Amino acid sequence: MKGFITSLTSKVKIADVLNERSITPNKQYGDKLIYKCPIHKGDNSPSFYVYQKDYGDDFFCYGCKSGGNVIKLVQLLNNCSSKDAIKIVSDKAGVSCDPYIYDMDFDIGDIKDYDSHEDMDSLMLSITLLYRKSCHMGMSEMVNNIDKFWPEVDRAYWNMNVARLKEIVKWINGR
Repeated sequence: MKGFITSLTSKVKIADVLNERSITPNKQYGDKLIYKCPIHKGDNSPSFYVYQKDYGDDFFCYGCKSGGNVIKLVQLLNNCSSKDAIKIVSDKAGVSCDPYIYDMDFDIGDIKDYDSHEDMDSLMLSITLLYRKSCHMGMSEMVNNIDKFWPEVDRAYWNMNVARLKEIVKWINGR
């Protein structure tokens, strides 16, 4: 199954995002569209290339050196977070998006902050959100890693063994 981000980027074309802003290409060569850069000001000669692909367009500006996929472009054009850009692109694609899972980084974080039994619930929530985010974004390696350690996580949680749970989180993060 395609990952969530791959699914989004294959459904929303960069040219469509630019066209909505009345930005049209200056030239076209095969699958390449060439624009004056919508990101940096003063682009007198077209330096912004859109590489159209079935599995998701990419862009690169040879002037300001910005590049990426449609999500990155939306982020730059709207001056917003990647979470907000994902939400905007998912709305354009007509795909349901759970923005709550984009509030955390891929890494569970600095686990030394989890020192007491009261922090066990916070750590478990972080692991659960990481799992949800990894599933949603098609990160099979992280999903498999969490699946592999889940019986140990569960046992450490129910035995209120903070030290063991912290150790398992290190393994999940590949440290």
